[in-house]
Amino acid sequence: MPFAQAGSPFHGFNVTLDVALLLFFFAFFLAVVIRVVTRGRGAYDEVSRLPLAEDDAQPGARRVEGPTDEF
Repeated sequence: MPFAQAGSPFHGFNVTLDVALLLFFFAFFLAVVIRVVTRGRGAYDEVSRLPLAEDDAQPGARRVEGPTDEF
């Protein structure tokens, strides 16, 4: 097929591989753009914005998740 290599940016490959590579790079670029634009808007960020308990409001206090020794 003479047209298969005529306009190929990857000389020696066929059109199918060219199209597959271009689609892959476009999808990767789109995924990076979506990741950058939506950074900081995920479900985990919503959990981290929850207010601390009143007894944890002192400076240097850290959040303890899970069972504690307090009764």
